[in-house]
Amino acid sequence: MMLDCGEGSYGQLYRNFGVDLPKIIENMKMIWISHIHADHHLGLIRILTARNMASSDDAITEGKLKQPIIVIGPKAVGKWLEAYSLIEPISYTFIDCSEIMTQSHRHVRMLKEMFDFKAMYNIEVDHCAHAYGLIIEHSIGWKLVYSGDTRPCKALEEEGKGATILIHEATLEDGMEADAFNKCHSTVSQAVSSGLRMGAEAILLTHFSQRYPKIPTLEQMEGSERDKVGVAFDLLNLRFSQFKILPKLLPVLSHLFNEEEQDKASVREHNKTVALLAKQEIREKKLLAYKTKSKHKSTNNNNNNTTTTNNNNN
Repeated sequence: MMLDCGEGSYGQLYRNFGVDLPKIIENMKMIWISHIHADHHLGLIRILTARNMASSDDAITEGKLKQPIIVIGPKAVGKWLEAYSLIEPISYTFIDCSEIMTQSHRHVRMLKEMFDFKAMYNIEVDHCAHAYGLIIEHSIGWKLVYSGDTRPCKALEEEGKGATILIHEATLEDGMEADAFNKCHSTVSQAVSSGLRMGAEAILLTHFSQRYPKIPTLEQMEGSERDKVGVAFDLLNLRFSQFKILPKLLPVLSHLFNEEEQDKASVREHNKTVALLAKQEIREKKLLAYKTKSKHKSTNNNNNNTTTTNNNNN
């Protein structure tokens, strides 16, 4: 099961699973899309086409053709997939997010049986139109809440109470609450506060804007709160039982990513200097060319004047 599928998802999966990726994709049963913004669904086509290609000859020979993957998302995602399938055949079964709101719907009953879920339902969140969060309760006892993109959302907090883990977006830094409100996102502290009000055992922050530091600072939080908060990063593999380790890694991650940001800053400064020197060199060449041209023109004029004088003397 995959929650959201932005551009580059296939590449990240390959970095994680390597040569085993075709089998992983072939066995994937569901992709859930929270809303229609490109950074949450643009990698979907690549996964679907790769899954088509992942059918092994043995599986076809043995008559064990895989079932179409289930794609759950807003209606617009279904229309997009339908239009693309006219260009290239892709195998999928689409379910509108609005149909996963009550436990009595036939699609919910089917998904609960497929994944051994006790409950699965979507919650409308405060982002763009047709934006959803997801709540899953498994029969063995854990409860997962995924916010998608949203401002702090009371409905999500109420329905997510007692979550084993909350995966919540934290797009903006603290101090940017006005920007977060206007852009329908959450700051770091707002995301953590939602998790605490929810009573979540663990809070995993994600969806950090590329404009800001990759690892948020949590220094303003008390120790007991900070011990519940982890930060997602590329290629993170984590079992629920391992989450307690993640908050302890924050100082190390902050140091590593700070070094990376410093390296990037040094590269940007170097490139800026090179660009300025290149522009200066171009200006100097243009000035030299202009001076050479002016001198040549002046010499020609002097020669013409000399010729005229000679003609007059004759």
